[in-house]
Amino acid sequence: MSSVHREKFELDKISDIRCEYYISRSSRMTFRKILTASYNGTYRIGCSGGPDARYMLAMTAAAVVATDPGGLIFDFTFLDYKWGDDLERVYRAAEDWPYRGANLPWAVVLGPQCREAVISLECGLKQLQEPAEWMFGSFEDAMRYVDERVQH
Repeated sequence: MSSVHREKFELDKISDIRCEYYISRSSRMTFRKILTASYNGTYRIGCSGGPDARYMLAMTAAAVVATDPGGLIFDFTFLDYKWGDDLERVYRAAEDWPYRGANLPWAVVLGPQCREAVISLECGLKQLQEPAEWMFGSFEDAMRYVDERVQH
């Protein structure tokens, strides 16, 4: 009989954010897939959002490993995000999965409840806070951006 104590861990309990996944085919290379990870829920403010970021990264990295896509779209259309530096960790799902240094082409779709905050997170203290090249207001624009960059 083992004296080692184990406590059940349930990944879904660390965050109220939920993730859904969608697969599209690249228009240029139909054998390559583009994965969309769509997030729904409220990202907790500041350092309290750390578990939300870790959950989003873990779930998305698992989907990347499972699908082996040629590109990734982070869909924040239904994400309520006000502030918290850890959100940027989620992008690692494209940079280091399915293997370290994978650097999949990726883009972000901004939603109405996160647009300003996500742009601000990327721009820092710059006065003009315009979306970065990889931030889009529509899925179609994000898809076009990623599709143009999908490699063999």
